[in-house]
Amino acid sequence: MKMKKTVTTFVVGFATMASLFAKSPDEYNIMSFNIRLDTPNDGENRWDNRKNDAINVIKLYDTDILGAQEVLNNQLNDMHKGLKNYAYVSAGRENGKKKGESVPIFFKKDRFTLINSGHFWLSQNKDEIGSIGWDGSHPRISTWVILEDKESQKQLFVINVHLDHMGQEARQKGCFLLLDQISTLSEGRPVIMLGDFNALRTDEPIRILSNNQDPRSLKDTRTFTKETYGPEWTFHNFNRTPIKDRINIDYIFFKGNVDVIRHSVVNESLNYGRCLSDHCPIISTIKLQ
Repeated sequence: MKMKKTVTTFVVGFATMASLFAKSPDEYNIMSFNIRLDTPNDGENRWDNRKNDAINVIKLYDTDILGAQEVLNNQLNDMHKGLKNYAYVSAGRENGKKKGESVPIFFKKDRFTLINSGHFWLSQNKDEIGSIGWDGSHPRISTWVILEDKESQKQLFVINVHLDHMGQEARQKGCFLLLDQISTLSEGRPVIMLGDFNALRTDEPIRILSNNQDPRSLKDTRTFTKETYGPEWTFHNFNRTPIKDRINIDYIFFKGNVDVIRHSVVNESLNYGRCLSDHCPIISTIKLQ
């Protein structure tokens, strides 16, 4: 079993943390980030007050591929304007276009060529636009891409998801659907799955995804990395949740010929202590073998 080095961002400064994720030319920084939807109910924490910091942290960590969650169309436009070196694939969960939350995938334009992309809904009718699955509270969409490294010509399958926060059956059956779809769509390529899974590592959805008795299963980058940084929790509700009650519900999974170099939960802010979101971004540095 690999020995891990663990450092909290309470000790290591934010800029120093980012410097830890400096990478070699054949490595990628992969980020999953629930940016929290834009709602006036958040008051001082609403998107207009956070958006510059949220966009800057993506750039500060030299992110090559980003999977974001809870992204409304105006937020997508803000991210597109702020991330000028990135292309993206996205669709709103309500109508497959611009309506409702999306789970976009951003990627560096100068590093990757988009080979293919698509979307499906986490429901019994995965191709039915806006469909709600099982006991879910809302439509849940998944976005996927196949990217090719312009230098090495290596290809990577990336998928981004946000599981339902209410429906237990929807989370569990959604995970089985994800395994089926990844197995089909990836066509043997290395896989990265990012997202907010609304589940602890001990909960059934994560056990379904990481069941090593299932040939379709994936691995959690935090569990299989050489080094970890930051806390063990990702959801903090804009720092309103006591530290002892905070939970990890955001993950980066992988499958295939992938070497995980390091993983971090980024729990600091960029602007006078203001939170980036009600979730921490998480980031893993990987290398294709």
